[in-house]
Amino acid sequence: MMIHPAFVSVSLFLVLLLPSVAFGQDARLSSAITKAEQFQKQGKLEDAANEYEKARKLAVEVWGDNHANVAALTQAQGMLWKDLGEYAKAETLIRKTLEISTAVGDTELAAEAVNNLATVKWELADYVESQKLHENGLALLSKAYGENSPEAAVSRSNLAEALKELGDYSSGEPMVLQSIKVLRNHQPKYASELAASLMNHADFYARQGIYVRAELLLLESMQIKEKAFGVNHFEVCRPRNNLAALYFGMGQFEKAESMHKQNLKVFEATLGPNHPHVASIVLNLALTYQMQKRYDEAVAMYERALSIRRKSFAADHASISLTLHNFGQFYTKRADYPRALTTLQEALASRTKTFGPDHITVGVTSMAIGDVHYAQGQFEEAKANYEESLRIRQKQLPETHHDLAYSHTTLGEVNASTANWDSSVDHFDSARRGFRRHIDQSLPSLPEADQISFLKYVDEPYLHSSLSLVLAQPQNQKVINSTAGWVLNGKAVSQQAMAQRALIDRDTKDSKLAAAVKALLVIRKQLASLMMLSDSEEGDPAKQTRIDELVRQEQAQSRTLSEQGGRSPGSAAWIETDDVRKALKDDSVLVEIVRFRKYDFANPAAKEEDCPEHYVAWIIPKNEAGEIRVVDLGDATAIDERVRAARIALKEAPQLIRENGEQDAEKMLEPSLRSLAGSILYPLLDALEPAKTVYLSPDSLMWLVPWSALPLQDGQYAIEKFDIRFLVTGRDLVRNENTFNASNPVIFADPDFNLDPAAVEAATQQLLKKPQGQRNTLRAIAPSGKFKLGTVSRLPGTKSEAEAVLPNLELFTATKASVYSGQSALEAVFKTVRQPRVLVLSTHGFFEEEKPAGESSQTSSNPLLRCGLLLAGCNKPIDASVNDGEDGILTGLEIVSVDLRGTDLVVLSACETGLGEVRNGEGVSGLRQAFQLAGARSVVSTLWQIPDRETARLMASFFDGLAETHDKASSLRQSQLKLIAARRDRKGAAHPFYWAAFTITGE
Repeated sequence: MMIHPAFVSVSLFLVLLLPSVAFGQDARLSSAITKAEQFQKQGKLEDAANEYEKARKLAVEVWGDNHANVAALTQAQGMLWKDLGEYAKAETLIRKTLEISTAVGDTELAAEAVNNLATVKWELADYVESQKLHENGLALLSKAYGENSPEAAVSRSNLAEALKELGDYSSGEPMVLQSIKVLRNHQPKYASELAASLMNHADFYARQGIYVRAELLLLESMQIKEKAFGVNHFEVCRPRNNLAALYFGMGQFEKAESMHKQNLKVFEATLGPNHPHVASIVLNLALTYQMQKRYDEAVAMYERALSIRRKSFAADHASISLTLHNFGQFYTKRADYPRALTTLQEALASRTKTFGPDHITVGVTSMAIGDVHYAQGQFEEAKANYEESLRIRQKQLPETHHDLAYSHTTLGEVNASTANWDSSVDHFDSARRGFRRHIDQSLPSLPEADQISFLKYVDEPYLHSSLSLVLAQPQNQKVINSTAGWVLNGKAVSQQAMAQRALIDRDTKDSKLAAAVKALLVIRKQLASLMMLSDSEEGDPAKQTRIDELVRQEQAQSRTLSEQGGRSPGSAAWIETDDVRKALKDDSVLVEIVRFRKYDFANPAAKEEDCPEHYVAWIIPKNEAGEIRVVDLGDATAIDERVRAARIALKEAPQLIRENGEQDAEKMLEPSLRSLAGSILYPLLDALEPAKTVYLSPDSLMWLVPWSALPLQDGQYAIEKFDIRFLVTGRDLVRNENTFNASNPVIFADPDFNLDPAAVEAATQQLLKKPQGQRNTLRAIAPSGKFKLGTVSRLPGTKSEAEAVLPNLELFTATKASVYSGQSALEAVFKTVRQPRVLVLSTHGFFEEEKPAGESSQTSSNPLLRCGLLLAGCNKPIDASVNDGEDGILTGLEIVSVDLRGTDLVVLSACETGLGEVRNGEGVSGLRQAFQLAGARSVVSTLWQIPDRETARLMASFFDGLAETHDKASSLRQSQLKLIAARRDRKGAAHPFYWAAFTITGE
């Protein structure tokens, strides 16, 4: 159930209310207008309209019926009645204005009347008539002042608004763009009009889900208003309200709350506490509090908003019905169903009377009433309301509008509740495809933190609801097949969007954009350096302030690139399940595991805490190898505990091996692994047969499971029966990627961590052939021991490892490899690497867990800033936050900016490089993900730290196999099997600690 805030609808054409001094010839007339202005400022709109009526009659006495001043007062009165919801009175008066202004030959006033009459029709949802009137107004002004006049520009922007409401974005947007272009050439005289046009353009983007561009336009509009009126003027509140509404729609409730509070303060100070404009802000705050589950604050705000509006407007005014609608949804959320139904029915009756039965707001309230019935188990009544809502939306909205996805979801749910499974599947399928279109449009231009909140708020509840269908009908093949498609297209969408962003940032050819990209990389470098300062430095408020500022700069620069680059929305097509099945190799199967909250269709009112999360697996074979099957693995919390227990046991393995020997230690490990296998592997075994290769796309903590080490019932490890290959999503099997001419392979090994800054500088200049003058030689050296990771020890074994794999690496790629070790294993050198066929990094890796407090929430929430690799000079780094050099600490965020398209394989021969922050549906956000975002097709990484000797042996064997077979996953498996066999021969046991850490993810 979606609840949207009141998004201010901007009417650009301002009513020209003549000030009282213009009527100084008559004291009574001047007094009446002064009173009208005072009443209007106090929010007493009906009293103001009545005073304007007195003034109009007095003006007739002074000038006669046909005079421009009479027309202006008539129009002022008409627009007040419009604001009061008395549309018939408003239309009569505005038409009278048009009649008078036409008679006296006042073209501007006539055009103004036409446009204001169009706004009346617009509010009545007669968008076709509104469009015609706006076209007439534009023709009048264009004839009188010219097509490129500011007067025509304002009228053209109004016409664009009408076209937008009709869903004709392709015709409307060019018009508002033309208006903005004209108005920019008439600054600062038409600053307010430009700001309003920018707001209208922002609404075009917001409705299409292109949120970054909408945000930038609203910010510019707000800046124009602030410059013209000051920060605390009520005119600034208009774009600020729309910006807050945009953030609300993206799930960024704290931002929205802050802006609404600022607006409320301004409105109360300027207009008083009981003005209708104050009620609008109060209502938006109520919605925001409701979404934050601050229910006591929300109900107080709802009551205040409704009280103000009832005192200000007639019973059927649109603002009262809006307040009733939102208040009714609040009661539904609080399970006060009788009050919810009464409130919503009142809103529906009012909206139907005011706007007619096919108005979009009638459809919205019909859906809300359906929610009340559905929560009470009144499924037929709910279904009728949901179908009516969908009918109206289909009539009023373009077929690709994402609001239709919400309607289809409600019908999917209610049909499931009445066991109408086929219809349920059809509606859910329409919903999932609609949501995916919306996500593809919205996500690529958003910063990662905004992507996560967007998905959590806009998509996650509905994805979980749709997938729950398979738990209600686990034997229904249509349900199974359809849900498999929703899984394939619902996982890892954030990762795909981030990859699109990285690609566009790297590929820009425009010189201005290239400079912007360079500036972004500098900001990320400074941010990464500051993040690596030790905890002892975090008490410094200056450091935290600088981090917060850099975070803001990084997000702003990313948004600017998105806007300036003309970045198109995501274009990823829906991947059909059959295409994935066709892409599977013989004797292989795809296993998609998803963690989601189980929705109870029989009890829609169940609280969230009563709906447990489950892990569910879809086993997808090749087309001719049988049907898709589904296995419910059970309660996710219990499984997660078994995952953690197994990982703790593996972490304790080195000590247990030293104390008890490998044979006993392996036996001691078996119970935790077997318990885990009993939960997540044994239930799958029947469905896996007869496959030999398993493409596995885990979810959540399942990514941290050593799947190859899970014991089978016959005593073998899973790796001994299955070739397990990891995918972030099954979509990876059918992605069509461009072919790139990969360059020579590259190896980084045995970095000299103690290299001092001067030596780093000299080595960099020598390797990159950069003259001294091109680099800043005055560098601040970070205080010793002040970095979070402390002093790290050199890894001489990695040099031997590199030498051992080099011949086979060159045989595999048929090209000479570049090797950087010791003082040449530099961060600056790594950043010059472009599309190597294979990239091997043998060094320390790190991943820091997110801290609940003590750091900027924006910063610590980005896991790509908390993971990385250590290169030469990291023990004696410069402070890259104030210098243009490198500190030897290569973070995941910096890796994303390196072009690895065409890179077939990245090998991270370092400790725990497979770890990261687990996010439901989005894989593991860490080093492995960073390299995949940079373009690498496959990444070999480790789940825990293993001894150098075993690492070297396994890597040497891996590259032996790779040179022979060119099959990456098979080569890794065979090298692990050889290590198992060798240890059993020598030790009588093969503890998973020594061989199971290595995994390969990707194609």
